Amino acid sequence: MGFRGRVIEFLLMHDLLPARIRWKKSVSGVGRLFNDVFYLLDENERKKLTQLMYEQGMSDADKVAETLKIKRNLHGCAVALMAANCVYGIKSRIAKEKAEQEEMVFHALISGQLAWQFFHVSETTEDL
Repeated sequence: MGFRGRVIEFLLMHDLLPARIRWKKSVSGVGRLFNDVFYLLDENERKKLTQLMYEQGMSDADKVAETLKIKRNLHGCAVALMAANCVYGIKSRIAKEKAEQEEMVFHALISGQLAWQFFHVSETTEDL
């Protein structure tokens, strides 16, 4: 076993595997499962599966909002996104926020580089 193999073994033995690797694998597995099942079903069953996934996602969003004590507005969405990014080991922040205009610039750093910017203008947050 080479040096790299020994490092990986050490990380695994001491439960030091980065969370983003764990989550990347588990999330990709869920996505593949959904995709494979989706194409096994007929049109009506696909709609049911899609609705089920939507309802589960909304339920999870409610739990996150309740746990983090955030409002369902643009700022709360950014806070939830930062929390999710932490799980994957991604550093993110709100770079600029104009509450009166409901505008926000959101930066995420992946591997130390600015990976993307998120600029959002919301017409209303009443439906959230």
